[in-house]
Amino acid sequence: MAIKFGVIGSGSWATALVKIITDNGNKVSWWVRNDASASYIKKRSHNPHYLTSAVLKTKLLKIETDLQKVVAAANVLIIAVPSAYATEVLAELEPGDLKNKKYYRP
Repeated sequence: MAIKFGVIGSGSWATALVKIITDNGNKVSWWVRNDASASYIKKRSHNPHYLTSAVLKTKLLKIETDLQKVVAAANVLIIAVPSAYATEVLAELEPGDLKNKKYYRP
């Protein structure tokens, strides 16, 4: 089975992980918090708030503001949101959404 990566978060950890994964030729579904950030990243190929000099391979990115879409598209999830916000962010998911997913939280 092919690995389908999903990254939850848009801070420096998430941006660095997305860069590494895409630099290795893998596609990533990436959850970012708001439409403005998603649009900026898609147009300019970098995160305007974190690691601004890191150029991202946007052709390998599916950038979403809908958390459930990212979770549904992935079989490996990387949860890269600050621990203070993890409960709030993950509360958007239904109990079964993480079933059969492998996930890692740095």
